[in-house]
Amino acid sequence: MEELKDICKEIKPNYYNNRLINNNIYAAEYILKRYANIDLHYELKAAIEHGVFRTLMIPEFIVDAPAILVYSKFRYDYINRYTKQKLIYPIGGIIQYANNLLDKEEIEKEKERLGKNLLAFPKHGIRLIETKFDIEEYCCVLKSYEKEFDSIRVCLYYDDINRGLHSIYRKYGFEIVTAGNTYNLDFFDRLKTIFSMASVTTSNYAGGPLGNSIMMGIPHFITPQNIELIYNKDENCWNEYYQNQIKSYRYSMDKILLDNFTIRNDEVTEKQKEIVIYYWGLGLKKSPEELKRIFNISEIIYSKGKKYFLFNNNFIEDAIQDFSKMVQSLKNIQKKSIIKSKSIKRNISLIPSHLTPIEKLKLYILIKKLSGKVTYVETGSFLGASAAIAGLALKDKDARIYCLENWDRHNNLDIDSRFEFNANTKIFKDSIVVIDGNINEVATNLKIAIDFLFIDGAHSSIEEIENELLPFLSKVNENAFIAIHHYYWSDNVKKVVEKYLEPMAIEYHSLPNLWIAKITKRKFVTSFDIYLSDNLFFEEIRNKFHNFDVIIPEDKTYVSQVILESKHSKTNQMVFEQSKQKIKIYKRLHTKC
Repeated sequence: MEELKDICKEIKPNYYNNRLINNNIYAAEYILKRYANIDLHYELKAAIEHGVFRTLMIPEFIVDAPAILVYSKFRYDYINRYTKQKLIYPIGGIIQYANNLLDKEEIEKEKERLGKNLLAFPKHGIRLIETKFDIEEYCCVLKSYEKEFDSIRVCLYYDDINRGLHSIYRKYGFEIVTAGNTYNLDFFDRLKTIFSMASVTTSNYAGGPLGNSIMMGIPHFITPQNIELIYNKDENCWNEYYQNQIKSYRYSMDKILLDNFTIRNDEVTEKQKEIVIYYWGLGLKKSPEELKRIFNISEIIYSKGKKYFLFNNNFIEDAIQDFSKMVQSLKNIQKKSIIKSKSIKRNISLIPSHLTPIEKLKLYILIKKLSGKVTYVETGSFLGASAAIAGLALKDKDARIYCLENWDRHNNLDIDSRFEFNANTKIFKDSIVVIDGNINEVATNLKIAIDFLFIDGAHSSIEEIENELLPFLSKVNENAFIAIHHYYWSDNVKKVVEKYLEPMAIEYHSLPNLWIAKITKRKFVTSFDIYLSDNLFFEEIRNKFHNFDVIIPEDKTYVSQVILESKHSKTNQMVFEQSKQKIKIYKRLHTKC
């Protein structure tokens, strides 16, 4: 414990970059320069992200550096939508560039001592965000694996050790390890060494340990808990940034991760590799020469002056023509379509849009499932990305696609957005009805029955959003889909959704920034949580509301973790008990309201 406390003690940061302070977190810049074999005191002109599930409001985005180094294509796709001034380079996780603190013989000796080892990573907070979860419950979950493993280690964040939380885990007999203070130069070296000795890793959240483990070739599984993140408002910090960090936690628990990492596997599956390739940059590790080239390009652009990477949208063409072809070639390689095709699907997926690739794919899948005579309506058509997706999904069906936009509001742009819309959607022009003008006025007078409504115009004031949404609510069919964009970024969009759409929702298909649900036009009565394990109570609810519809929205489940021993295998299986669920009560359609 004395050694643990020593490497966790507060230290004065050893800044290897006094301009880009965040590059020193986890000694990321130091590690990359050491790997590329360049002067350790040279200050990079590229900002380094130190996380995977980050929000747009990040220090790396606004600093005076011409390039951002990110982990993955996921982060490249995300940030590239918001800046054309900066170069964005996916380089894979930093742990891939770290060294082991122990030599091969020492590691083998330690692995022999530990035997089959389970390495656990509880969710940690930071100085500005406090993390709350039931540690005793998590320890009981870990204890249930004792028969399967020879040893269990718990890797704690240095703040948690300084707060004394390690004593709870030690009480259950777990060995405590840590990578130390985030400003230790050997932070990632120590973390890589700890990973090297593990047979399997686990965590109670989806985050860094998952990606690092798979990048190290070690199986990982999640045992989710109810985790509360509390923002410390007393600290002097960027309020919006850190509040968005709290929101981004919900994003990191994306359904795709829970679906693929909550099942115990003794080997890393191909699907898990695909996920880590996209989210964490598995396989994107650069050679020392490639890193040097990136650093040189950043230095050249920086030497031209800030105006070339902070203000001028055409800085590549105007300032560094010698590098423009190489840079554009790199970007083209990175912009691979998530809707896999060499022709029309790929072209549609690359239409500029504020929709992410995953959001485009989600819309495409849901719209494609619509059957019969289909009416799709969208507001805020802009350059035609979502309209083209709808056209592609409905191309073999009896469908009408209504695109409502007030293109005059885009007159301040350098491009003719209406012209671009027509060019991007021309292949589907026979199915598309374009309506240019005031969306509220047009929607009020439009006489149609809607199967899929996508609101993607207004997202600033509540009044604007209501004017765009409300005229359509009486026109949507029973069991139609309603989608609304900017849900994650706009509190006003959330308020409108909660007031008008949540009571109508009976089946969710939402992504973090794209709220989608199948809706009912029944009259909403009430909602509450119940314990589904209490069958008698559930029957009582059904009997009490026998003249009503009792609906369980599937994505609003609260799960608790229980561990059961399999009858067919010595391997423990994770079972999700539907302990708490949201119940909504509606009056049926034939009931007079």
